Amino acid sequence: MAGLLLIGMGVFAMGKKTEKVKVSGNCGMCETRIEKAAKGVNGVKSADWDQKTKQLEISYDETKTNMETIRKAVATVGHDTGKFNGF
Repeated sequence: MAGLLLIGMGVFAMGKKTEKVKVSGNCGMCETRIEKAAKGVNGVKSADWDQKTKQLEISYDETKTNMETIRKAVATVGHDTGKFNGF
């Protein structure tokens, strides 16, 4: 039983990825909107946008999603992600 648990944990660890991407924004409301949009993508485990550096740090399961999908979701709520422009 313990072996199965360890195998399952190993599979999850293989799909986990953390990346940073520059996202335009200016305020706390932007931070909330950006993080909510990123976290709304299936497979995203965490999203933290830094207002000072304009960097969004995202941890996600790459077997369920990818950076392009996450960037599109953030752009959809009005924030440029470098590759995709907000409204």
